[in-house]
Parts: sequence; structure tokens; C-alpha cells
Amino acid sequence: MPERTQCERFRAAASPSGPRAVWELAALLAVSLVLPFILLAVFAPLPKAGRAVTWVLGPASTLLSLVLVVASARAVNRIDYVLTEKALEIWIGPWRGPVLKYGSIVGAWIPEEIPTYGWYSWTGVRHSGLWITTVRPKGIGPVALYATRIDRHLVLVKTSARTYGLSPEEPEAFLTSLRARMARA
Repeated sequence: MPERTQCERFRAAASPSGPRAVWELAALLAVSLVLPFILLAVFAPLPKAGRAVTWVLGPASTLLSLVLVVASARAVNRIDYVLTEKALEIWIGPWRGPVLKYGSIVGAWIPEEIPTYGWYSWTGVRHSGLWITTVRPKGIGPVALYATRIDRHLVLVKTSARTYGLSPEEPEAFLTSLRARMARA
């Protein structure tokens, strides 16, 4: 029977913007509670159809907002990087993100300098303490971020298809384990 290698789990570094994330979630919750009353004010003067729309959209919008608030709260600072026998798996809360097979990884490093200009994106999630988006910093090219920080904790993992930005709590230990598993693959 072949020898089984243990999985190693690396937790993402703690976000420096924890209090800001709490305020953002509180604002989202406040909007979700006020939205039904805004809909009521807009549609109440209308005949029965307008009131029916209010009674359907009001609770539905509140429920949707509350689901988003709870999902965001659970996902903030809950990114794990799991090194299995064959691949690096990225987990965001209970959901599995990309799976990077060791054979497809062509390099992994901690950048000497984090370019502060050029970390922009119009897509993805950029919640306080959670970066799940694609950015295009100058000198590096497109980077798919699955990180809680973009500072000294940032590790870049380049595959044949794209570059990923990760933020393990212990970047050096993560890189050592990742490189050892890449050498065995």
C-alpha cells in the first residue's frame, strides 16, 4: 500500500481591517432593514398591484440582504490553503475554490516589494479583510487574489495558466511545504 501523506492546512493571515468589516456588515444590515420601508413608500400609493409588489419584494429583499450579511460574516478571514497529496486547494469558508495541481505550478515566491499602485479591479469581492478578485499590478501581470491581506503575508503562486495571490499566516512555512510537495510531484 502506498504511503499516505498528511494534508497540511494553512490559515490565511488575520485581516488588519476587522473593525471596518464589522461596520460594513452593520451598514449592510441597516440597509436591508430599511429597504422594505422605502419600497412601501414608493409603491403604497399605487393600486393593489403596487401593494402586492411591496409585500413580495420587501421581505424578499430583506431576506436576501440578511443571507448576504451572514455569508459575508462567515467568509471574512476564513480562507484556508490546504496542501493535499496532489494539489493545493483554496477554501473560502465552507466552499472550495481553485485547485492547483502541483504539476501545473511553475513557481511560488514572496515578492520583495508589493507594488502599491495598480491593485485595482472592477470585478470580484473586495470586502474589508477579504480579497477574492483579479488585480493587475504593474510588473507582475494579472493576479487572482484569494487573500485576506496584500502586504508582507502575500505569496504569489504561478501556474501555467495564471498567477494566484495567497496570504498564509506563515508565508515561509507555507512556501517550504509547497515546494517540498512540488518536488515530490
